[in-house]
Amino acid sequence: MAYFPLLFLAALLKEGGFLAFILANHQKRRLAKQSNSQKPGLPKKLELLKK
Repeated sequence: MAYFPLLFLAALLKEGGFLAFILANHQKRRLAKQSNSQKPGLPKKLELLKK
């Protein structure tokens, strides 16, 4: 019973890291859309990764 809060905390941190990863991915995709002429293949690759 004593280790349950630790597991919960670890899960929260993991979830937070996951959300941060998603946000970073979204940011990258938006930047890629802005500089679409430089890297046309990038948004498509990220779309495939999301599925």
